[in-house]
Amino acid sequence: MKNKLGNLIKEKREKKGISKIELAKKIDINKSSMYRIENGEFKKPSIEILLSLSNELDIPFDKLLLLAGYEVTKYKKILSKLFFVNDIVIELNDKIYDKVISVIDGNEIIDIEKVLNCYKNNEIDLQTTIKLINNCNPIDLNDNIIYQTENGNIIIS
Repeated sequence: MKNKLGNLIKEKREKKGISKIELAKKIDINKSSMYRIENGEFKKPSIEILLSLSNELDIPFDKLLLLAGYEVTKYKKILSKLFFVNDIVIELNDKIYDKVISVIDGNEIIDIEKVLNCYKNNEIDLQTTIKLINNCNPIDLNDNIIYQTENGNIIIS
């Protein structure tokens, strides 16, 4: 059986010019585990390891899940509620998730207006508010910063 997971990880690691030992340190696993993953001896690494590899090597997380033999659909709902901000994972409960997300042009976005309303109503703390705002992905256009919201754009000049 082919070692698609290990081969992909090795290929991406080498493209980034990172040694196995360096990658192991960056994702906080021992070097023998890294060796075993790349050589196909460790076929189903934990979700945490796959998440770290995804972030470090810029590989889509669902692709790593699939290659490791996980049921991607089982994790889709969980994954959709995780936001990665400066290597910190924010997990939102369903109620808050529904309150801060808007669908614009078919894409789910963190709506800054909704985030601020949740903070104002004491539904999220300041730290979570700041992390979510940092992940709102504004558009920088002609010296203006534009945040998309469900109610239209917020433009900061």
